[in-house]
Amino acid sequence: MPAENIDKIFQPASVAMVGASEKKGSIGAALLQQCLAIDAARSLKKVTGTVFAENTQMLVLGRRLGFEIRKSAGTGKYELSKNITTD
Repeated sequence: MPAENIDKIFQPASVAMVGASEKKGSIGAALLQQCLAIDAARSLKKVTGTVFAENTQMLVLGRRLGFEIRKSAGTGKYELSKNITTD
């Protein structure tokens, strides 16, 4: 397998998460926080994601972690975004 294909596995441009919960200490919350820490270490500037309106737990978690949340018109989805800082 060429090295550039391996990089796509270990350094993906996007990640899908399942199991997010607004409860502190949950696996989903810990996983998202770890992803944000890795993003900051890699000097990424912004993280974005799409969440279905029914996924209220992820919307609560996103709000708690400082994501900006905007409803997408006519789609039943929300767009979440967070600027990454290292402070």
